[in-house]
Amino acid sequence: MAFHVILVAPGLSDRDRALAIAAGPPYIEASASYPDLLALAGFEEIDEVDLTDQYRVTATAWLNESARAADQLEELFGIEEYRQGQQEREETLTAIESGLLTRSLFAAQAI
Repeated sequence: MAFHVILVAPGLSDRDRALAIAAGPPYIEASASYPDLLALAGFEEIDEVDLTDQYRVTATAWLNESARAADQLEELFGIEEYRQGQQEREETLTAIESGLLTRSLFAAQAI
């Protein structure tokens, strides 16, 4: 099995953890680390590849391209929804650049 996931960076203060959760996607909180969860679910040979740099590039492009297409997006979604989306994209990018959010690829074998 293989999957990508956006994670709250480990070892954060309570304040930074709250900022990461607010800036990340829904359901970003996990009760344990993904390697531990995979092992508990019966997987082994668990590999993790850090894709945070690519995540930052994608988040930057999403923010910039959304700004470039602002007129069309405002017409499609409305001004307030567009502005809220841009604010959320800015918060996500800031969290990535601050080391609060990461992205990883996990691969594991079922036992």
